[in-house]
Amino acid sequence: VLAHRLDRPVSGVVIFGKKISVLKMLMQQFKERRLQKTYLAITNNAPPQKSDNLIHWHIKDAINRQARMYDEAKPDGKSAEWNDRLLAESKGRYLLKVELITGRYHQIRAQLAHIVCPVVGDITYGSKTLYKENAICLHSYNLQLLHPVTGEMLSITAPPPVDEQWNLFEQHIQELK
Repeated sequence: VLAHRLDRPVSGVVIFGKKISVLKMLMQQFKERRLQKTYLAITNNAPPQKSDNLIHWHIKDAINRQARMYDEAKPDGKSAEWNDRLLAESKGRYLLKVELITGRYHQIRAQLAHIVCPVVGDITYGSKTLYKENAICLHSYNLQLLHPVTGEMLSITAPPPVDEQWNLFEQHIQELK
């Protein structure tokens, strides 16, 4: 059974629990934010800073199936936070590493759009660049969590898709390992 989810157009690491007891322990780690989620994103624009801790206020717009980000607190808003780092630039594309602190609905996609760096292929959040059908250049690269039975630290990595966009950054992605 699925312990967490990714947005449909996002690729990468997903965790399943074979037993209900294990699934509950995994889900508890997600709920309590006791794990580290690292994503890679390719954008058409460079972020304002090479490295940043971004905090915005997130409101889910269920009618339009989007998230809205605001710089100031909103009555119905929840904080949305991450750390990011610009890893590389190649042919007008930018590779970012994003470490989520919170995990809100469409958080990375909406926050990148809010800072005018939409994910390549993410038409929903303002990208003007097409990618693959039903896919965007956002990848759940690594998940670090405690093994629900042994308590050992696990690090699970999924390489990004092999295609023209991700191949621009192959060397930089290899250096992350």
